[in-house]
Amino acid sequence: MDPLAAFIDVLSHGFAEAVTAARNAAQATQDIDAKAGRSVYIEGDRLRRDRVPDPGAWAVKVILESLLEQ
Repeated sequence: MDPLAAFIDVLSHGFAEAVTAARNAAQATQDIDAKAGRSVYIEGDRLRRDRVPDPGAWAVKVILESLLEQ
């Protein structure tokens, strides 16, 4: 939800700017502890050490970036 919310918040400034906001929000999930979803089953220390972003957030980022390239 983080990248999608960021995208919507900035969309009035333009699609490219909104995609950038979504990208930044997805990357910021690297520093958040997983509380639900598949990532919660993986050792938290490993996710923090490797700075793994939330998979759902990353998927939203990839989809929006691909739309931008169209």
